[in-house]
Amino acid sequence: VPPAQYHILAGRTAGTKVTTYDRRIVGAHKALVNMARAGNHWARECVNCINGLTSRQMKTVFARKGAKTSDNRQVYVLLVPGLRMEFSQYPNSDFVIHRLSLDDTYFELQKNLKRPGLFRVEKGTRGSYMTEAVNQITPKEGRVVTVSEGSNNLRKITIDSARAAKEPIGDSVIDRFGFDMHVTPEEGKLRGMEKIGAKKAKHSRMLRESAILLAKAMEESRKVEGVYWVSQGGGSEVLTQALNLLKANKVSFEGTGHHVFFSKPTTSIVKAQDLAFDLKLKFERRAYSVGMRTYISDTVKAPLHRRRRDPDNYSVLQMSTDMCKGGPQLVIGGVAIASSFGLGGMGGFLIGAGVAGFTAISALTKAVAPDVHNKIKEKL
Repeated sequence: VPPAQYHILAGRTAGTKVTTYDRRIVGAHKALVNMARAGNHWARECVNCINGLTSRQMKTVFARKGAKTSDNRQVYVLLVPGLRMEFSQYPNSDFVIHRLSLDDTYFELQKNLKRPGLFRVEKGTRGSYMTEAVNQITPKEGRVVTVSEGSNNLRKITIDSARAAKEPIGDSVIDRFGFDMHVTPEEGKLRGMEKIGAKKAKHSRMLRESAILLAKAMEESRKVEGVYWVSQGGGSEVLTQALNLLKANKVSFEGTGHHVFFSKPTTSIVKAQDLAFDLKLKFERRAYSVGMRTYISDTVKAPLHRRRRDPDNYSVLQMSTDMCKGGPQLVIGGVAIASSFGLGGMGGFLIGAGVAGFTAISALTKAVAPDVHNKIKEKL
């Protein structure tokens, strides 16, 4: 397109310009600026991101893998709530926008679980959890942020996320101070084990959008000391993709005191753990807990990889202990429960084993039906 047909959106007097050749994008940009002037939070964020390109600030920008222009230039994506922008860069350093999509109802869509979003969670006086949609994580030292499994049931997400948040931190802290919760709505219902084996959600637009938004939130939260990022169940996939995006953008959490914990992950612990090390994120004594959908092989591989990456803070004894628990106890628990219901020949063993059998059943119950486990625990 000849230069005369270009419209300059930002950087008119700067060395690096943000331009477009599409009049519709010009109109969309004007609408965005007007929304920002009217006080719309996300519109203001979007305008700042676009203007930031003039000084080569690309903190919320990610390369769109495999996407090239007709003359073989990389296509980049800027994604913040309410805005998706695709653009490329010319050899003279100017940027050209190819696509600009606005949605001034994005925050409402987030509140209604139609788009990935962030919620603040606090425990009410009657013991139930109350949620509030927010634009950013709570700027308090040591804040816990959970990354929930995909679901459209906010109440269930909140209860499951609270349980995950308590694993590395403890009940009292979460119940007293609450936590923040990154939510990914579920697109369609996947049956049986298809969600685990086929990993259809991995390729969904919703999951990619969620990972990009989470990566943006994580990068911007580095000024908050000691944040805990806790994935809950299938939320490990969103967190892992976010970590991957942050690594690609050469982001570092060194000196921030930020920690990660994977509660009953359904994706590779080894991959997520290695990404966390690359980003200078920290672990507590335990880096993960084991659920029925956790890769059994990872319960052996993950401690080995952690020992190689952090020999000074993770001893051989700790590695050996972690390798001996998790997957094996769930297998034993499965055999024990099946036997107790007459599904195998282990019933007599359970009676003789006593405490060992009870421990196995407890481990499996906690993994399969945590609500039931907690009720039993309260009575004991």
